[in-house]
Amino acid sequence: MSSVILIAEDEASIADAIEIYLKSQGYQTLKAANGAIAWEQLQNNTVDLAIIDVMMPVMDGIALTMKIRELYEFPIIILSAKSEDIDKITGLIAQMPPQLCMYTGEQLHRDKRLCGW
Repeated sequence: MSSVILIAEDEASIADAIEIYLKSQGYQTLKAANGAIAWEQLQNNTVDLAIIDVMMPVMDGIALTMKIRELYEFPIIILSAKSEDIDKITGLIAQMPPQLCMYTGEQLHRDKRLCGW
């Protein structure tokens, strides 16, 4: 059985692109357009990894991650177009791993220096 990855992203085109890639690699996916829907998905499914956008309606990615960490220990990848210091501090408080920064019109970068860390 393949791993299940939750994609919590309110931009449909971004969520679809991530889903296409993950499915091509053999992963099962669940999609949620906001944090509240993502939380419902978690209550009804076993998830091995979550990819969470910070800026989502209803429940943002920070609140969702903090709620997840109360009950679950699976890895979380954070997608963020923001790089202000408060986001980094809030992310650290929520015990998130370093963020993958998403730059409009550019690739996702794993290099922490590009995130200002």
